Amino acid sequence: MNFKEIKIKEILKEFKDGDKNRSLNSLLKLIKGNPDELDLSLIYGKMCLEVNKLDEGKKDWKPNMILDDGGDLTALMQHFIMKMKL
Repeated sequence: MNFKEIKIKEILKEFKDGDKNRSLNSLLKLIKGNPDELDLSLIYGKMCLEVNKLDEGKKDWKPNMILDDGGDLTALMQHFIMKMKL
């Protein structure tokens, strides 16, 4: 196990054991040190949901990708983008 995995386990245990604010702050520090690690942001979002801290999210956040599990939406978007480029 690497350092990040060990730290995440410690943070999640602390969160589960009841010190939710401290564990959220620890995770934020880890995110700041690893801004490209999307799994950390996902964990933070789930923790915020659990403690009802939805206002912690960025107010000016805008989606920058489409999540699609079937490919239909992706094909449709590619079709529209190709039309717009012409």
